[in-house]
Amino acid sequence: MKQSQDAMPGSQQRSVRPDPRTFTNFPPDSRCPICGTNDDGKTVLVEIAGTAKDGIAEAKPMHLACAVAKQWDEGMGIALTWPNEKLCEPGGQEHPNSKQP
Repeated sequence: MKQSQDAMPGSQQRSVRPDPRTFTNFPPDSRCPICGTNDDGKTVLVEIAGTAKDGIAEAKPMHLACAVAKQWDEGMGIALTWPNEKLCEPGGQEHPNSKQP
C-alpha cells in the first residue's frame, strides 16, 4: 500500500515504503518458520536479527501470507503472527483439522 506524499498538517513527511520483493517458488531445502511447510506461493526473505554486517545480512524465506502480523503487542512493541489456514503438527505435517472442504 502506498502512502500519500502529501503530509497532513502537523504530521511528519516520510517517503513511500516500497513493496517487498517476492518470489513465487519457496526454496525446496527450507521451511517457513511460521507454518512449517515449503509450499510454493508468494515468499519474502526476512533478515535474521543480528546477522547484518556491511549492509549484508542472512535471511530466512517466509510465506508472505504467514509473515503478515495478526496482532500488535503494545507492551512489548512487537507484531505477532501465527500460521494462517494450515495448522501444522511438529515436523511440518498437516494437522487433521486443517483439511479444507
